[in-house]
Amino acid sequence: MLLYLTNDHQSDPYHQVEEGILKPNGIYRGLTYGHYLSEWLKMLHSDSPFYRGYPREICYLSGNYSFVYDKDTGKRKQSEEFQNKARNRDGTFRGLIVYQDTAIFVPVNCSFYSVGESHYYGGGVLQSIADCQFVCRRDINEGVSHYCTLQKKRHEEIDLNKHVYYYESPSFSLTVTENSPMRESIEMPIEPGTYDTFVAAYGIMLNASDDPEVKLPEGEYRIRYGNIGRAGYKSDSVQDLIVRPGSTVNHPTNEKQKFPIDEKLRNKILETLEPFEQKST
Repeated sequence: MLLYLTNDHQSDPYHQVEEGILKPNGIYRGLTYGHYLSEWLKMLHSDSPFYRGYPREICYLSGNYSFVYDKDTGKRKQSEEFQNKARNRDGTFRGLIVYQDTAIFVPVNCSFYSVGESHYYGGGVLQSIADCQFVCRRDINEGVSHYCTLQKKRHEEIDLNKHVYYYESPSFSLTVTENSPMRESIEMPIEPGTYDTFVAAYGIMLNASDDPEVKLPEGEYRIRYGNIGRAGYKSDSVQDLIVRPGSTVNHPTNEKQKFPIDEKLRNKILETLEPFEQKST
């Protein structure tokens, strides 16, 4: 019976996916979901808000931030119906290539504000973190719905919504760089500088297990996520991923490589220092 279950899991392309989802109160690399919200927003406002594929890098998805000013009304509007990080019309790949142990952070429905920022819908200036928390929570609470799905190529799409939960970041300092390519594309642009900031969001983190045996099977995947929010806000995104075999980290192949100090220095240390032996009392 155990053999049957093991084989069944091996044949299920989504077993490893669901096993690797970070639990709501889970910790990955010492950080919680709340901390990853702040790290995600810092990345989004940086000079390079893109996944580059270096060792141990988190793959942060962004959502449909394609806002521009409407020439007729002067208000902000999305220039694209959905964020297409999947394919061009000719089939050209527009997605990301990740490793089997790359963690993927998906911001399904987010609201973030900073102290000193003008509240687009309320008309006032946010004076404190408490103001930011109130507005963010109201945005999320008055939202209509959200969704998140995953599909491996040539397999059925699965619904990940049951794994999507509500989180809040601690207040943190957000640095908006002058050369940030995303700064003018978010719904409410913010001037370069450093701000006290708060984030509230529904999100999910994939491939974040501490078990090295739990990792994404190689292949092609598509993530669809989005939401209908307060005051008619809407965001839809499609992200394609190619999961390549291998790891982002080169593990030592033998015991000698695990000890970085050369053998002569190691012996000198052992001769000089008192041995770490438990003394009887």
